[in-house]
Amino acid sequence: MVLKSFGAPIAICLAGCVAAIPAITSQAFRPRGYVIPQALNTQTLNLGSVAVTNSGDLSPAGVAPILASALLLTTMLVAVSVLAIRKIKLR
Repeated sequence: MVLKSFGAPIAICLAGCVAAIPAITSQAFRPRGYVIPQALNTQTLNLGSVAVTNSGDLSPAGVAPILASALLLTTMLVAVSVLAIRKIKLR
């Protein structure tokens, strides 16, 4: 295993959740919401909602940036995972 402790992945995810809060609630940090997976997930869940300001609408123009960002993040994470699997020698 690369990360020997179960606490390290939890800490990484918690840091992502904390970084996602300003990316969702602040207009100045809104572009970061397309880079942080937790913020992207929350934006997708809030599409069409009136409870969150600037949450976007359920039109192709509102969904396209989120879908493009999700596909790009997935491609990047798969590529990094494949490279890590090939480079790191596991016992």
